[in-house]
Amino acid sequence: MIKKLCFMLAVMLGFSVVAVGCHRDELEAVDSSKTQLYVSNLNAGISNQWLLDIETRFEEAYADVPFETGKMGVQVIVDTENTVNGRWLILPTDDWEVYFTENLPYYEFVSQNYLLDISDVVTGSAYGETETIESKLDAATQSGLTAYDGKYYALPHYEAYRSIFYDVDVFDRENLYFAAEDNGNYGISGNNCFIIRKTDKKTAGPDGKTGVDPETGIDYSLDDGLPATIEQFYDLLYYMKNTRGVTPFVWPGSAIAYTEYIVDAFSDQLSGEDAALNYTYDSKGKPVRVVTGFSGGEPVVEEVAINNENGYLVERMEGRYYGLSVLETIIDNVGEYAYELSNNNSTFTQLDSQEKFIFSDLENQPIGMIVDGNYWWNEASEAYRRSVNQYGERAETRNFAYMPLPTAVNDEDFVAGETPVLRDVMRSYCFVNANIADDPVKVRLAKLFVAFCYSDEALQDFTVHTGLAKGLNYELTGEQYNALGSLGKSCWDVRQRATIVRQLSANRMLIENETALTYDVYSSTVANQPYLTPFTAFRSGVSAADYFMGMWTTPETWRATYSKYFTVT
Repeated sequence: MIKKLCFMLAVMLGFSVVAVGCHRDELEAVDSSKTQLYVSNLNAGISNQWLLDIETRFEEAYADVPFETGKMGVQVIVDTENTVNGRWLILPTDDWEVYFTENLPYYEFVSQNYLLDISDVVTGSAYGETETIESKLDAATQSGLTAYDGKYYALPHYEAYRSIFYDVDVFDRENLYFAAEDNGNYGISGNNCFIIRKTDKKTAGPDGKTGVDPETGIDYSLDDGLPATIEQFYDLLYYMKNTRGVTPFVWPGSAIAYTEYIVDAFSDQLSGEDAALNYTYDSKGKPVRVVTGFSGGEPVVEEVAINNENGYLVERMEGRYYGLSVLETIIDNVGEYAYELSNNNSTFTQLDSQEKFIFSDLENQPIGMIVDGNYWWNEASEAYRRSVNQYGERAETRNFAYMPLPTAVNDEDFVAGETPVLRDVMRSYCFVNANIADDPVKVRLAKLFVAFCYSDEALQDFTVHTGLAKGLNYELTGEQYNALGSLGKSCWDVRQRATIVRQLSANRMLIENETALTYDVYSSTVANQPYLTPFTAFRSGVSAADYFMGMWTTPETWRATYSKYFTVT
């Protein structure tokens, strides 16, 4: 029955039978002299090698431990072929025991008793350590993970930031950096306030700072010369295409929802710490900038404290409007600002987009930026290998980086020292399947394995393997940092000084309405026409302002849906 169910689900979702965890013992011959632990890993942007290395070390560490009578040691069998993310798992009937996955509706699965209580693991120490795993979690993560009933049912897996990433080599060669006003070439005719020599002094960038902080070691010069405002960003796009002959963007034409990453990224940077309101719905009395309408094409902004009662105002935060406005500008000029196959071509996939980005400069058709997640380099590994085979040393040392984005709309609004915001968007977790709860041997083994995976050594090794951070606090040694590629280094650098927003909350309203409040947030209705993504609407001539207002929930609908979580006044 279980295998039949797996097969039916696989067919419906378009995956292979093995992809949903069936036939687990076909992946590796079972050693009957040992106790088996079955670990499922989503084979997506992080691959499996990091976990296979942990498997080897864990088996060695517990080789002389008898978990069952007549058996010695443990055999970890890793599902290296799983392509089903957390939202589609059918855990009660699944026969995998420990999971590393993404897109997990955490509170929904906790409420349905799908996840095993691992509080003792989290409040205990990782393998070989004395401090607790809990001490590696920031306060917001601790609060969010335990908000349902005071217990831990999962630990953060990898952090995923969907944003814009740029080819540093192209930017360096084409001098795509703004010149500081006290630079001798500032404002010179023909260079549009961009530097004309590499030695020219650049602006301080989006953070308004430069140089290395002697106390923290943070290098604030990494964003020097990049646009600090949306107005400067528009200037950059025009200059790239029309003066330097560089196509600004590429994204997968077969997945136009990727363009929503642009909206998210700009919205988060402009919102700052208020980006967390997407999940907390509580500004703690602090006024938040929200759009109440438009006048003369410009947003009318008011400052209002947000709580559960007026939580619909989260949809109206000023940053979200300007994120849409940036995307509208790009789409209105898509023939100029994006690679041609990004323009809604159903055959131009995510992997194609990454390959085009890698090859573009090598083929003397440079593209400056890609819209993707920080995991894209792992997905593009085959394309990178092909580029090296074809172009040799020129292709080996490519320099790609996370692109710090503007923190203000224009010069008048700009404030130096704004902290960058990284929103951890993939709901990526490690957890144990609750269907082993009545098997004490399996529970013990699974918990030991989770504790093993969250030692500092394991966290560091994960980052070295993947270039991604785990969602906990830990450091890298100089050697480990230097082992990262350019993209991994840039993401680690920005993480060290960023506010990280996770999709967790202690607010009961979100806990009990997780899917309704956090999935498919960009659908809109304009003039009775429904749209699932702003790309389609903007291609049809809909304005960012109209699309933005079409996303709004009315106060009446909000009260009718969520009034149990506040007192109506």
